[in-house]
Formats: sequence, C-alpha cells, structure tokens
Amino acid sequence: GLEVGKDIAVVGYDNREISDYMRPRLTTYDLNLSNLAQKAAEMMVDILTDYEKQKEYDNFYIAKIPGELVVRESI
Repeated sequence: GLEVGKDIAVVGYDNREISDYMRPRLTTYDLNLSNLAQKAAEMMVDILTDYEKQKEYDNFYIAKIPGELVVRESI
C-alpha cells in the first residue's frame, strides 16, 4: 500500500534516460561521465609518469567529480 513519491522517496544514480520515462519519474543524481573519464585519464597519466603523484594514489584516493541532483516525482 505504499506509494513512491508520497509515502517513500526513491533516488537513483547516474540519470539514465529511462529515469525520465518511469512512472513516477525517478529523481536521480546526474554525474557527468565525461568529467569522470577525464579525471580517470589524468590519474592514469600521473600514475604512469610522475613518481611523486603516484605515491598519492598508493593507499586510498577520493576524486571529487561535480554532479547535479535532478529532482523528479519520486521524492
């Protein structure tokens, strides 16, 4: 008897095109994949070419990639 968007909220991640066609339309977080790919490529070049930067990635590294919350009907 619960209804999405009224009784419970549902949020997706990656803002796939299908999110806009679901009923209720799915609220989702839109992560720009080209920004993600660019950061991954930069990290790969660092690891392969720069010993000092390579050490930054040895343990654990968090890359912050900007995104945007796309609010639809599921919240």
